[in-house]
Amino acid sequence: MKAAAALLLAAAGFLTGWVLRDRLRQSVRVADALYRMNAEIGNRLLYLRQPLPQITALLSADSAFAVLPFLADCATQCSAGVSFPQAWQSTASAFLRGQHLREDRVPLVQLGVSLTAADGEQIERLLELYAGQFLALRQSAQTALEKTGRLYLCVCGAGGILLGILVL
Repeated sequence: MKAAAALLLAAAGFLTGWVLRDRLRQSVRVADALYRMNAEIGNRLLYLRQPLPQITALLSADSAFAVLPFLADCATQCSAGVSFPQAWQSTASAFLRGQHLREDRVPLVQLGVSLTAADGEQIERLLELYAGQFLALRQSAQTALEKTGRLYLCVCGAGGILLGILVL
């Protein structure tokens, strides 16, 4: 019985490390999707001249942006009559809170709001600025994954093994 408890504790430790590492992987996926979303918004806005509510609806239907559920929420709010800047701001803020990301570090809320107030040349410059910020966010998330992902697995696994030994 003690041996089974020890094995379960060790397995729980490794599982905890795996879950924590997976959160870091999710951060990389989100940052990557934000970077691609920024580029896609630029293409659709500058070259296809599509309105922002239509762009969010199209992106939300694309499986490549499934890690960004706020796009669908924003499109739904826009179709319900909420103005685009209001819908973007509320859904993007809620998304960032759910991802445990700070709004001052991720310029997502500002992206949608500033795009509605800009014209052609300004939009291009804004999108370049945000592309750089999203790329830096992705690189930061990737670095965190590389540095601490393995650490989570090792420390949590070792902690589980140590608890298992203590049970024996």
